[in-house]
Amino acid sequence: MFDLIVRLDNKRLFDMELPKHGLYGDFLYNASASNGNTGYLLGAYMGDKKFEKFGDWYVWFEWRNLERDCAPDILPDSDFFGFSQTGVPAGGGTNGRGINTGIQFGLLKNTWLNLEYYWSEPITSTNSVAGSSSTSTPYQLVQIDINTKF
Repeated sequence: MFDLIVRLDNKRLFDMELPKHGLYGDFLYNASASNGNTGYLLGAYMGDKKFEKFGDWYVWFEWRNLERDCAPDILPDSDFFGFSQTGVPAGGGTNGRGINTGIQFGLLKNTWLNLEYYWSEPITSTNSVAGSSSTSTPYQLVQIDINTKF
């Protein structure tokens, strides 16, 4: 397997001072699979992930495309649903493409509120029947949680 991760962080944009922001990407290639062996993630963010006080914030947006055999199904984010060959959501895994976006808002030092949204659909499906397991019905998930770091 080959995995290339790239990240560009910055605080200035066209001579303007902005909150910390950046772009990132991940390319994955599985040479042991004959097809469905690539995956990628492209993302952008703004804000700082260190929450020092009330009102600190961090936002992000990602596009993910994980073909069926790009990685073992236990490795990808379990909240971003992959799909079986028939297009049924598979509880994490591969064969899925879509977005992950969210915002984090500082409540106290090292404590923040997280609001996250996932939207995904199968890349390939052998299911020809329309309905909840076809490519016409995407998987969606909204998560809200409070995190603390100590």
